[in-house]
Amino acid sequence: MPDNNKVLDLIQCTATALDTAERELSEKRAADAKVSQLIPAALDALIANERIDPADREKAAEALMNPVRALEILIKTADVNNTIRPRTMGVPVAEKKASAGATNSLTDPWVGRRTSAKRESDLAYERGLGLTQ
Repeated sequence: MPDNNKVLDLIQCTATALDTAERELSEKRAADAKVSQLIPAALDALIANERIDPADREKAAEALMNPVRALEILIKTADVNNTIRPRTMGVPVAEKKASAGATNSLTDPWVGRRTSAKRESDLAYERGLGLTQ
């Protein structure tokens, strides 16, 4: 009789192990299917935000299938300054603001810039003289 109990215990442990393995395998398959479904959207986002070159799309798709490589790509793309477009030099931030109309003659970084509009400094001078309010 004790031998029968051992056999039944072994069968029960084996069945439990197989059930656990089957559940983990189905979870892994579901995760792989979800990854395969999300990779095209991830590639589109990486290309749209100029993180990878469109010519490297297939290479990137293969790399994203590997979780280690996907994390390495994530680390590299987290840097907002790391893009595929070439860097431009000599474009000051203040010039971008001036072109958008964000500065006036009092806050303009270029002193004495010629303009056809009435300057803030002229208005302040006239207010000081009492010519305008």
